[in-house]
Amino acid sequence: MKKEMILKILTWLLWGSSCSGVLVLLVSAVSTEKSVVCARVEITIDGKSKLKMVTADEISAALWPERSGIQPVGKRISDFNLFDLEQQIEKNPWVADADVFFDHHRVMHIKVFQRTPVARLFLPDGASVYLDADFRTLPLKTTDVLQLPVFTNFTLLKRPLNAADSATMARIVGLSRYIMADEFWMAQVETVHIQYDGSFELSMQLGDEIVLLGKRGDWDNLLPKLKLTYEKFTHDQSWGKYKQIDLQFKNQVICRKSEGLEIKMDTTNKDSVIQ
Repeated sequence: MKKEMILKILTWLLWGSSCSGVLVLLVSAVSTEKSVVCARVEITIDGKSKLKMVTADEISAALWPERSGIQPVGKRISDFNLFDLEQQIEKNPWVADADVFFDHHRVMHIKVFQRTPVARLFLPDGASVYLDADFRTLPLKTTDVLQLPVFTNFTLLKRPLNAADSATMARIVGLSRYIMADEFWMAQVETVHIQYDGSFELSMQLGDEIVLLGKRGDWDNLLPKLKLTYEKFTHDQSWGKYKQIDLQFKNQVICRKSEGLEIKMDTTNKDSVIQ
């Protein structure tokens, strides 16, 4: 019995000693962590295009204005609220997401994912904004030099969007992407006018005609037919003879002259368009 009691006492002492050691190590680790300071800050801007709508200097100034005298380097890492920093960065309308973390070299990494504009929109009063693929309107910046499709008479600023407005936004993004993917259309399309009923009209660089697209959104089907029509104009030397090209109807292109005459072409037969 005495031996068993002695063994129990020794076991308790051993466990107590181990726990004390672990506690000392934890306290030491916490103390050390609190004394570790930020060595450097690295800011990277990521996006789906080469456009740089957000700069590292802009992010740094938003987090630590020079006039405040507060800079991150040399400050204790434990004093940073990384979530708050991310929230502050994401107040910038051009920022889609932000990630802030420290690595084992005490370097603060700030990764910013910027929004990518796909179209420039002009409001009825002449003001202008950009639009990204998520239907988010973005403010202009004084350093903007962007080659994007231009849409006029944009009025869908109120949120949330209803179903009809969302459909119009989707057509703006789809048409803009289609235009940007083709050098011919980027050079040829001057503006896309949005009618109050949501229908689209194209004003072209070459020729005075207006192209009526209606409320269609099947650009892979629609725009090639317009290109075939222009090939016919070139073949017939008939540029400038028409005031309207109407693509609103399935399998038809209707060209209207100023005198009210119409020429209809069946687009199910390519030869009927280019002969």
